[in-house]
Amino acid sequence: MTAGDFIDDIGIGVCNPLLPPDSPRCDSTLDSQGNSWHTAIVVPQYNGMSLAFATAQVGADTVYFAPNTHWVDIIEEWPPSTGLDDAAWGSYTDAGLTPTGIEIQDNSGWAGVHRPGQAAISPLETHESCELLISWTLVGGPAAGTVSAGPGFTLRANNLNWLAVEDSTSTGPGYYLASMRWQYATAWNEGVAAFRTGGCK
Repeated sequence: MTAGDFIDDIGIGVCNPLLPPDSPRCDSTLDSQGNSWHTAIVVPQYNGMSLAFATAQVGADTVYFAPNTHWVDIIEEWPPSTGLDDAAWGSYTDAGLTPTGIEIQDNSGWAGVHRPGQAAISPLETHESCELLISWTLVGGPAAGTVSAGPGFTLRANNLNWLAVEDSTSTGPGYYLASMRWQYATAWNEGVAAFRTGGCK
C-alpha cells in the first residue's frame, strides 16, 4: 500500500443489514494496519452487499471480516480521497423502473436510483468535479457470461462474475448512474459510491 492512498473492500456475504445489531454484518471490516474503516453503503438485497473504505498506511495489509459474513470480496486501491460524497443502489427487484416487488432479470444492471435514508427514488448526486465513482455488481456467477463496464466506466476486477467492480470520474457536479452488462439474463444487484478527490488535478 502507498501511504495516504484510498483503499476499499467490496463484498457480498451471508449477512443481512436488516437483522439485529448483534447479527453478522457485511459492513464489519478490520485490517492488520489498524486503519479506520467506514461503510459507504450496504446494498440491502441478497443479504447485504457492502463497500467499506479506509485510508491506507504504507506497507502490506491484510483485511479481516467478521466470521460467517463474506464469501466473495474484491479489494482495490485508488489515489487519496477527501471523503464519501454520496452512494446509491439498484436491484432486479425494486429497480426503480417497475412497481415495487417486480423483478427484472436481464443482461444489464444499474445503480444510482435508491439512496440510503431516502423513501422516494432519488439519484446519486456529486458536488465536485473529478469525483471518483466506484460501482460494483452481483451478477449471478459464471452462467451470466462475460461482464463489461457501463458507458464512461472502466472494469477493474471481476471475481468469477459473482462480483465485478468498475470506476469512473465525474465531469462535474450533477447526477450519475452506473451500469454494467453481461451476456445472459440473470438476477443482479448493483451499488455505486462517489468519493471527493479535492477537485481536478
